[in-house]
Amino acid sequence: YLHSDDSFEYRTSTRLPTDSAQDLVDYFLFDPENGRIGFCEQYASAMVVMARTLGIPARMAIGFAPGERIQAPDAPPDAPTSQLWQVRQKNAHAWAELYFPGYGWQAFEATKSIRAINRVTGTAQQPAGSGGPLPSGPPRLDPGDGDVSTLPSSQPIPGAIGPGGEAPRDGQQGANILVISGLIILVLGIAAWRWRRSRLALRFLAPGDRQWRRLALAADRAGVAQRPSETIYEYAGWLEEQIPKQRPEIRTIADGKVWQSYSGKGVTTDVIARMEHAWKRLQWPLVWLAVRRRLRGVLPSR
Repeated sequence: YLHSDDSFEYRTSTRLPTDSAQDLVDYFLFDPENGRIGFCEQYASAMVVMARTLGIPARMAIGFAPGERIQAPDAPPDAPTSQLWQVRQKNAHAWAELYFPGYGWQAFEATKSIRAINRVTGTAQQPAGSGGPLPSGPPRLDPGDGDVSTLPSSQPIPGAIGPGGEAPRDGQQGANILVISGLIILVLGIAAWRWRRSRLALRFLAPGDRQWRRLALAADRAGVAQRPSETIYEYAGWLEEQIPKQRPEIRTIADGKVWQSYSGKGVTTDVIARMEHAWKRLQWPLVWLAVRRRLRGVLPSR
């Protein structure tokens, strides 16, 4: 019907319905002014929907047409035809596939002006000259394979459990737990080693510099290091926006760093105690900041 009816026209440029809620297949098939004009996607979609209304399982496939066979670049002009095919962007194509019990998914070319898929019927001679007839239609699947669930596309990925399958034995689960536990211990060990190394590197710094350096390293682990053009208060202001509940603690450490760097005087014992207390209150919020930013980069945004 899609191939032979004169009311259908193939064009690579088509119009869309003015109503965004209108179904595109309905528009393609029934719009009195701009319907029945389209390219492969409209034709394949229409055939899939029409087949489903008849109770035939159908799907649309998108990929590429075969392209054209070309000669190998370094082959002499008189060389036999090569097995090299050139597939261009213009060969992008969509087609319909219908499922028939016993035969599986069969491709159909619904697009007008493109030659339909030729399925040879009748009999053919067996190779090696035996003379016996062979069916040349679509090969049938093994008995009992006429169910959609037997198709390769519906099978679980390697290692998954299919319907009615047996769960892994306790030994396999135990092995998985050991591997996961080992990875967790390894990650914790690396984190502890890095934490100890950073503490040893910071203990010889002046008090104001030491607390600020701890704060900057923790923020760096969250993926935001202090830029060379940022002042201490500019960077502290950004951190205050990320964890506003800890604004006083961040400001305490920033003030101590500025006093240590620019006053020309030492930091008093009282200021050191306040900075130590501020750092203790900041450690977990900074860890949570790092976790949030890492998850934001991994999880899809809505």
